[in-house]
Amino acid sequence: MSSVDRERIEEMLQDESRSLRDIAREVGCSDWTVRSIARHLRGDLRPMKRAHHGSPRDQESAGFAGWAIGIGLVAAVGAVLWYATHGPAPPD
Repeated sequence: MSSVDRERIEEMLQDESRSLRDIAREVGCSDWTVRSIARHLRGDLRPMKRAHHGSPRDQESAGFAGWAIGIGLVAAVGAVLWYATHGPAPPD
């Protein structure tokens, strides 16, 4: 982001009737960026939280775990069915 864009955002933030999303749309940046600048201008220097979407590696392992559980369930149902048809003979 250029210093000109930042100055423009700072000027637009003076108008309290405008929303942060509206300012972001007009400048062409994210509302997160505008929110960060607004917090900085208010003197709130705490870091902003970001949404945690997980890394691609986390998503891969979650996908593998889902498949493993699914295969395990199918195998368990198959074992029960096999045992029901091929189990020990009933007593005479």
